[in-house]
Amino acid sequence: MTKAKRTCKVSGGSLPKGYSHTLNVEIDYTGVDASKIMDWATGERIIALQRVLRSTNPEFLEKLPNPYKVHANVCGHKVTTPEERIAELVAAGFSQKVAEMVVNDPAKMAELEKMLK
Repeated sequence: MTKAKRTCKVSGGSLPKGYSHTLNVEIDYTGVDASKIMDWATGERIIALQRVLRSTNPEFLEKLPNPYKVHANVCGHKVTTPEERIAELVAAGFSQKVAEMVVNDPAKMAELEKMLK
């Protein structure tokens, strides 16, 4: 697939107050390599993550590990520290070792969440 079809709503900015227009868009990705598409997707995930990080406080942000490892599926969800996520998993019945492994490897966390649904 080299094309993606989406619908977007356009309003605000310099448009008249109360004006809104819905536009069907077809984006053609022909000739675009996977790394460029990943860059674009990552930018969108970063914006989603920043949105929730702004609702925290400086102390919380400074306690986050650097780099902060997160699966793309949960960017934009409530942010928790690795310690909080491990504690949640242990409270749910997982061993400390399994909880730490899952939290420290976002792909394993996504796989676990998929299995639990």
